[in-house]
Amino acid sequence: MTSPIHTIARAVIIEKGHILVCYNPQSTKPYTYLPGGHIEEGESAKFALQREMKEETTLDFKVGGILGILEYNFHKSFNVKPCHTHEYNFLFKASCAQLSGLENPPEPEQESVRFKWVSLNNLKESNLLPSPLISLLPQWLTSKNTSFFFSQMI
Repeated sequence: MTSPIHTIARAVIIEKGHILVCYNPQSTKPYTYLPGGHIEEGESAKFALQREMKEETTLDFKVGGILGILEYNFHKSFNVKPCHTHEYNFLFKASCAQLSGLENPPEPEQESVRFKWVSLNNLKESNLLPSPLISLLPQWLTSKNTSFFFSQMI
């Protein structure tokens, strides 16, 4: 049985006022999400993020400091069928020397994971999930006084 609670490490990669996001090209209800993935038993969040980014792009990413932690509960009316109902997202600044400009990274899992750059000013239009990140990310990126933990429990 799959746990209803998932713990996920996510990369916040900013370049020229844009953020790198992922999407599933086969989804019938388009949405985007931050790259990264599940933290496995015995892994640190930073190590899990480095591993996931290598798997998803074949590139080596430098994982920096933590930006924030989001506790999120998927509402029953959520328009994408989740594999879980509750998640903890650990968001880290990340960078990759092998990427230049707004170039997309390689996509070895392109049947299910594709990348694109979205303007930080257009996060809402990108349908970024979990949705609290649309307002939290700009705060976490610009303010040192904002709480780095946010819980959106329904």
